Amino acid sequence: AEDSQWIVEPQDYFGDLGSHTFAPNTGNMVATPSFDPPAGVYTQPINVTISCATDGANIYYSTDGSTPNASSTLYTAPIAISTSTSLKAIAMAPEMDASIVATANYSFPVNVPSLSVLASSPADGSTIYHLSGEVVLTFQQPFRNQKFVQDSGAGILIDDDNGVITSTYNIGDGITGIMGKMSEYGGMLQFVPTSNPGAATSSGNPIVPIIVSFDNLYNHFNTYRSRVVKVMGVEF
Repeated sequence: AEDSQWIVEPQDYFGDLGSHTFAPNTGNMVATPSFDPPAGVYTQPINVTISCATDGANIYYSTDGSTPNASSTLYTAPIAISTSTSLKAIAMAPEMDASIVATANYSFPVNVPSLSVLASSPADGSTIYHLSGEVVLTFQQPFRNQKFVQDSGAGILIDDDNGVITSTYNIGDGITGIMGKMSEYGGMLQFVPTSNPGAATSSGNPIVPIIVSFDNLYNHFNTYRSRVVKVMGVEF
């Protein structure tokens, strides 16, 4: 019907069909903000700088995980972060589409001074712990890259199936600054590392077994768990 708003063509007629490509925001969007330092796990407070490659753009940010907009805090100076934070930022400029929202998650581990404190901490598989004291390597094996370490008060199994720890150690080496998550498997506490602690901080540390009776070992297993012991009256 030529006299109507629509022209009706025969069924299955495609001769007058056309196409149009719509590319929203192409070439007219503000650059996505970037963060320095980048997202990650940090053991000390940091100051985060947010930048945008688009000249004249204003950056707005949030630190509570909410999506920022033009009513959010305007970025004017580095942001001090000392606790686990989800930092989000958006950049805006006149006559341009707003940028994509950028997100950087910063985590800060719970600092513990010794393995005794670590062993008594929640083994929830999510909390990241940073052991500030030195531990001594007493045993290691290729299976799951497992290592046993101990200090003067406790011991623990490091279960590193993903090979996070890339530094090479010898038995008796001291390791400082291990960081990771605690979990439990088969009644055994295990420490799953999240970063490589780096080179040994000492070497040749003597490993002196704790002399214990079988009854004491049985009744106080958690006291001697993952530590080198010598059981009295037992021969092989």
